[in-house]
Amino acid sequence: MTVSGNRAFLLGLAGVALLRAQAGDPGGHPAAGIAEIGAIPAADPAEFGPPAALKSIDTVTGYRDWAAAYDTGTNPLIAVEEPVIASFVDGLPPGRALDAACGTGRIARRLADLGHEVIGVDSSPDMLAPARVKVPEGVFLLGELLALPLPDASVDLVTCCLALTHQPELIPVLREFVRVLKPGGHLVTSDVHVLSLYLGGVAGARDAGGEYGLMPASRWFASDYLAAAKAAGLSFLDHAEPRWGDSPDHGGPPARKWCPGSARAAYAATPAVSAWRFRRDRARFRSKFRPESRGVDMPRTILVTGAGTGIGRAIAAAFAAEGDEVHITGRREAVVKEAADAIGAVPHVCDHTDPAALDALGERLPGHLDVLVNNAGGLAGEDGEGLAGLAAAWRAMLDANLLTAVLTTELLGPRLREGGAVVHIGSIAADKGAGGYGAAKAALGSWNIGLARELGPRGITSNVVAPGYIGETEFFGGGMTQQRHDTLIGLTFMGRPGAPGDIAGTVRFLASEGARYLTGQVLNVNGGAWITR
Repeated sequence: MTVSGNRAFLLGLAGVALLRAQAGDPGGHPAAGIAEIGAIPAADPAEFGPPAALKSIDTVTGYRDWAAAYDTGTNPLIAVEEPVIASFVDGLPPGRALDAACGTGRIARRLADLGHEVIGVDSSPDMLAPARVKVPEGVFLLGELLALPLPDASVDLVTCCLALTHQPELIPVLREFVRVLKPGGHLVTSDVHVLSLYLGGVAGARDAGGEYGLMPASRWFASDYLAAAKAAGLSFLDHAEPRWGDSPDHGGPPARKWCPGSARAAYAATPAVSAWRFRRDRARFRSKFRPESRGVDMPRTILVTGAGTGIGRAIAAAFAAEGDEVHITGRREAVVKEAADAIGAVPHVCDHTDPAALDALGERLPGHLDVLVNNAGGLAGEDGEGLAGLAAAWRAMLDANLLTAVLTTELLGPRLREGGAVVHIGSIAADKGAGGYGAAKAALGSWNIGLARELGPRGITSNVVAPGYIGETEFFGGGMTQQRHDTLIGLTFMGRPGAPGDIAGTVRFLASEGARYLTGQVLNVNGGAWITR
């Protein structure tokens, strides 16, 4: 039961002011505060009335009473909050924006002025009516935050201002926001700061019968928002806690009459709003093989090296399409960033032959991985003159195609969760006697046997996928002639070159629940061009 009365509220304000003065906060006046406390009980009881039990009012009922005056200049919280929201959204490129719990359309109006295509959703028909007038070019829909009437990955920006405090849980709402956000999309939220809820910040209104009550107000701390954002698949970008300024109106007319000094001291520099900016860098998925999480929505984290183009990019895209959190690496910054934007992955620039670069990568990656795909490699080095030139060319080939996998796995192996998977991309060249490149890929298969034995007790598998001739990659550069192309296709049973997606499908299988007993193997994916048993 909630008990309310002006006398109790005023005594509470005076008590807060005294506590702040006792703690040494600037602006506190203990003597004046004590005098104000003494005056309040002496006042005519008829002026305050007896403490009364307040009913709880749902938000639809509450905002029906409040809609006409919600943002007409009499709401001091909005004056503090709007500049912060403006700083969060004004620099974002125009796109498709959802204003969730849009109310009377004050944020939707700003988004439309910034060039966004605006959709507003609210559960209160009385709030939507003025929103449609305020933003005639917008689309406004009746709906709930837990079941937004939008398809998956359909908006670039979600705003939700001064509404999440009404929710009993944060994680389900943030997950619904993530569902409708495109990868890389932004979420901007604000709420009454938990400290200001105790200074009259719990919203109240009258029901149809004129009886006053309070709407739901959960007490969310910063740690609650961060934990919920992490669970929902959001990355933190920014946070602000704008404070109340000095005003003679703090506490309303009763405080102005009976304890103005205490009210100003209680509000002074107290955070009024908690505002957040997040980005969707990860998607959601239903776990495919982790025993402790079967059937539970939670993030699976995957690293694919050398994923700016070709096979690596196809592998990363396949995992991202299934809702995994995918990190990709590449040596060319522009290429790896373009790939990440296209598939919804997190880009990292890294040369996997460089131990220092790998150490730096390790500091940027999450603390746990579920799947590691060692794809970085390719043709490297050119034959020079004499033995020194030959040695340099072979070392470059071994570094690019063997050492990259060894160093990366050594660095990240301890981070692999129980039940995870490691997949290395080998080559048909390992069985074809193709010089330094073939030797490096053959060594990869041999090394993998020992690695599989080492990781097995943790339930982690390790396998090599050996592609044959794959079209649509940069592997051959400009060196693929039509005659050689036709010859390689003629060696297959399928009559076509392989596609990056063929390799991606095999890698996905090796990282699935169906491959938990398959380890230490080389899987040839070559259309029949090389037969093994």
